[in-house]
Amino acid sequence: MEKNVKNRNLTSSVQASVIDIEQYRMDVDIHRIDHVHIPYTRSINIKDQSLFYRHTHQFLKGPITLAWLEQASKLPGKTYIVGTLLWYRRGVTRNVVVTMSGPLLKRFGISRQAANRALHHLEDAGLVRLTHRVGKKTMVEILDVGGID
Repeated sequence: MEKNVKNRNLTSSVQASVIDIEQYRMDVDIHRIDHVHIPYTRSINIKDQSLFYRHTHQFLKGPITLAWLEQASKLPGKTYIVGTLLWYRRGVTRNVVVTMSGPLLKRFGISRQAANRALHHLEDAGLVRLTHRVGKKTMVEILDVGGID
């Protein structure tokens, strides 16, 4: 008889623990998120990020001395903008001698005549050296300017 009482107690404690477990059982379906699009992202190493940035963003490449920019900013008309575009072309072509691009000038609202006047202002100020070629674009060499930055 004593054995039966122990079995009952054991059985009732097992049933009690089963009931307790059932109380804490979680229904995962109520926490399920349906129809949510999570975009796939891959990790990109630093080299890939810089290549991506370089091909999707346009920027000036320096160093551009502050003395050069200061002298160009004091010249009339669109000279400062043309000078800045020359530095941009220098960074793109990786060459000291560059030519002006018609589409680039058009993008900034600068006519060919205004660009030529600006180039002559820059040459007179000693910031560039121009080489005129018959039937071709003028070659522009950007000169270093001495001065304290």
